[in-house]
Amino acid sequence: MKYLLPLTILLCSTGAFGECFQVGEFSGVSGLRFDEFKLSEDGLSEQIFALEINGENSTITPNNGVTCVQVMNFTLFCIGSSDTVEIYSVYPFSGVATYQQLRNYSNVPQLDGVKLFIGKILGRC
Repeated sequence: MKYLLPLTILLCSTGAFGECFQVGEFSGVSGLRFDEFKLSEDGLSEQIFALEINGENSTITPNNGVTCVQVMNFTLFCIGSSDTVEIYSVYPFSGVATYQQLRNYSNVPQLDGVKLFIGKILGRC
């Protein structure tokens, strides 16, 4: 019985039960095919995402048909069909979130390319 409290604290501190963050206010750069892959300012300033970081059961909401898995402590790797890869990462002690996207040979070829955005952790879910 005396080990129950330390074990509970240990499990909670390692994220064994998953964590959820609301992230948004993303801005950064993109290089898309329609603009000959030239880097330009871009962002997702009004979109808010909920990232549930929970190993193989990780999700992002809203979900545009991507499947996600936790690959590092606070990082999700998401795949959408066969043409899109997204990486979401949060830095809880800094209040920062990042979003990266790679699209290649998609249904909308003008949007093929890369995106790198930095945003904020807006809260917990």
